Amino acid sequence: MKNETLPTIPQRYIFNEAEIDFTVTGESVMVNATQMAKAFDKRLDVFLKTDHANDFIAVLEFTPFGGNSAALTREEIIQTKGQSGTWMHKLLALKFAAWLNPAFEVWVYSAIYDLVFSRYREMEDMLRRSAETKNRIETLRDELRDDPRFSELEELEVLDKQFSRKRSLKINNQLELFRSINQ
Repeated sequence: MKNETLPTIPQRYIFNEAEIDFTVTGESVMVNATQMAKAFDKRLDVFLKTDHANDFIAVLEFTPFGGNSAALTREEIIQTKGQSGTWMHKLLALKFAAWLNPAFEVWVYSAIYDLVFSRYREMEDMLRRSAETKNRIETLRDELRDDPRFSELEELEVLDKQFSRKRSLKINNQLELFRSINQ
């Protein structure tokens, strides 16, 4: 998440009528900790003062997560963004959720999983649509070699190129997100 700001439109999930925002950066998932605390009428600063929380943050700051990953910076772990509140890296958010309520911890884990894999499903859908487009192109190419409808074929080829570009961007973002899951 180095030098990136949070997107302006987070994904909103509802837990027992409380709105909890999640956002995906190029490298990780961040969770709105202010909303999490409010859902249980607890104070975030109390959690952040515990030895357990401070020890956990220290591990995140100084321990690589395997492979080629590096330890996280304090800014990657916790960010205060004015009116939108305090945001936590997914790992610290899970620790905070466990401190708040065990059922909520499971819910946060599920929401992160859904957020990560819903992007994968989007990519899968784009791949399917691209394959359907390519099949239609080949069918039209065979049928219309000397037909004036050849312009439709050309339009479909342009559409396919657009899907390919979007899919490549999504794949790159998803790969970065999968790498960050190991952090």
